[in-house]
Amino acid sequence: MEGSGTNSPESVLSHITAFEKLLRHAISRFSKERLYSMLQVAAEEQKAANPSQPRGAKTAAEAKKPTTASILKIKSMDQLRQSMKPLMKREEKNVKLSEKEKQALRYLETFENDYKYLGNLKRHFDDNIHSVLLKDYFDPADRPRRSALKERTEGNDRSTLSSRNVKGKNAKKGPPPTEEEIRTAEMQKLFAVVTQMEELERKWAGLLKDRELNPDDFDPDSSHELMTFSNYSVFEPLLRLAPDAFVKCYNAVDMAKEWLTLAKSIYGDRLPLKSKVREQKPKSRENTLPKSRESSIMSKSRESTLSPKPKSPEVQKTKTSPDPDESMKVANEYAQQAKEIKQNIRDIGEAIQENEIKLENLNEEMQALESREGRIDELTNNFEQVDSKLLHAQKEYNTFLYERQQTMENMNNVRRGSQEHNELMNRANQFNAELTKRQSALKVLEYKKNVVQEDYLLELELRPNFIHFLGDLKQQVEDIKTIIQDKQTEKQELEKQLALLKTNTEKIKQQMQKYLESSENSDQLTRQLSKLTKEIEDDLNSIEGMESERSFVSESDDVDLSEYITGFKPNTPSVKGYNSTPKREKVTYHIQSKTKQPVAS
Repeated sequence: MEGSGTNSPESVLSHITAFEKLLRHAISRFSKERLYSMLQVAAEEQKAANPSQPRGAKTAAEAKKPTTASILKIKSMDQLRQSMKPLMKREEKNVKLSEKEKQALRYLETFENDYKYLGNLKRHFDDNIHSVLLKDYFDPADRPRRSALKERTEGNDRSTLSSRNVKGKNAKKGPPPTEEEIRTAEMQKLFAVVTQMEELERKWAGLLKDRELNPDDFDPDSSHELMTFSNYSVFEPLLRLAPDAFVKCYNAVDMAKEWLTLAKSIYGDRLPLKSKVREQKPKSRENTLPKSRESSIMSKSRESTLSPKPKSPEVQKTKTSPDPDESMKVANEYAQQAKEIKQNIRDIGEAIQENEIKLENLNEEMQALESREGRIDELTNNFEQVDSKLLHAQKEYNTFLYERQQTMENMNNVRRGSQEHNELMNRANQFNAELTKRQSALKVLEYKKNVVQEDYLLELELRPNFIHFLGDLKQQVEDIKTIIQDKQTEKQELEKQLALLKTNTEKIKQQMQKYLESSENSDQLTRQLSKLTKEIEDDLNSIEGMESERSFVSESDDVDLSEYITGFKPNTPSVKGYNSTPKREKVTYHIQSKTKQPVAS
């Protein structure tokens, strides 16, 4: 069964599907025609800001050089912004602009948003698809041997040549490929896809930089999008930027799907690779004795305890005495395991710290996206206010217009030159002045409404994208929180094992003290055992987080291993003072009864 975690094949495929939806949305809102019109205006502004010299001012040498106007081109976003600056300044000074210039300024902001959206698309692909495929769906160590492929290819060529020399039914087919050859061919395909993806990523990133665009970064397919236009050589890189980015997005999707398919065929249930390695790593360093070592020690201890030879009391005492070398060997193993556990705890601590930094960054991004909701509410409120004011002003204007019309009709029914006619004439003039004033106010309100409405509609159009990214960020936050929680639990388990090692080593030290007093090498053995105990204590004390409020070693975990290691049951009480539980007494009595039974017989 394939992995069901965060980076499982199903998860990667869902990210690819989400990326395709975002890509289709970007294509649906993009307009080549409006971009072409804006770039024409930008080229005209650039040409006006850099006029060529009069013909008479040129010398014969200068005539051979290209003029400034002939080499002017818009090849980057920064150059586009610089070209449009004069137009922006004229708008700020309320200089009258043509309708085409107004539309160009409006679309410049839209194109800037499209440009940022393309960058967000690439980041989404890099963070959620490409990086996951590199980490969990590709192992550089599995690079196929070229010699194997070469042998297979040469073999096929030889069989093909030989079959051509045989006519009709006698033609022989080459041997079918073996499983190893099929896997090698698939690995070769996977490495080719990985290489192509790296090249695509490099060119894709080159498109989204403000510097001058490199023609080599463009895909040949995007040139077909320009066939409906003419005279675009001055600004071809920018006219081609968005269509080429869309082509690269679709190519990236196809490569990602092929990568995923090949990885599933090659690695199978091992996917996701690195995630499963991380999950299994703590288990590979469980703080227990090796099975072969443990079984040999257990069998030796039980043989010496359960089946002693009843030759004499001295012989029995010798057989039941602990072997100092064996105990020191076990203590050495404990110390080595303690070092390994300590290193594991450090690695896990670093992983927790890295994930906490990621979590903090994601929370900041989430706060920035959530603040967009406040902007939506603000724009909605502004739009409603301006719209309400405009409706109210239109009603008042219509009221004055109606009154003026009534006044003019009454004037037609009154004799000219009369006092009533003069009064109606003055009233009509007042209405005309008021209507002129009201009409100017209406134009201002209509302009405000158009400005607010464009911002409002643009924000509504972008809102689904922000909602999607916000949901994606929330999912990432939850995933990282789960990882941190799992790592903390794993760290606590390792700290618990380290504490148990210290406890059991201390017990070995205590139980050996009385047997080392009569030994010639007692001082040396005591120093060695004390040194090992101190090493484990130092490892234990150096681990951060060991000063936890709860104890990692409970009574049920405090197993006295010295009786299995040294072959005797200690008569001295344990340091913690709770080794004489009913369960422990029962086990001890069972062992002792079996030990004494042969002696009695």
